Amino acid sequence: MTSRLGPIFLATLLTGCRAFGGSGADPNESDAGYIGIARNAPQVQAFYARYGGAAESVDRSGRLAVDFRASTARLRVFIENSRVVDAFVECPIGTVRTGDVVAAIRACP
Repeated sequence: MTSRLGPIFLATLLTGCRAFGGSGADPNESDAGYIGIARNAPQVQAFYARYGGAAESVDRSGRLAVDFRASTARLRVFIENSRVVDAFVECPIGTVRTGDVVAAIRACP
């Protein structure tokens, strides 16, 4: 019986530590709060400099992300522990660029 409880305990522990993924979202943080965190990132500042206004939305369905959309581009910023940890840009839509996202935004058509 004890040998069966080990895997159950381990799976429960890993799930609680988000080892199997999860959004990383703080249920007490509002969408506006996450958008505010994202706006301070250099990638977002470069996106606004290039495109002006953008539609903003928070995606909590998988990894917590904030999307910024302009007519021909989208920037997705990932947030963990209330800070930006990664991003990618699509410009034009369907052409994903990673790595130095700020440089990629500046090179967008």
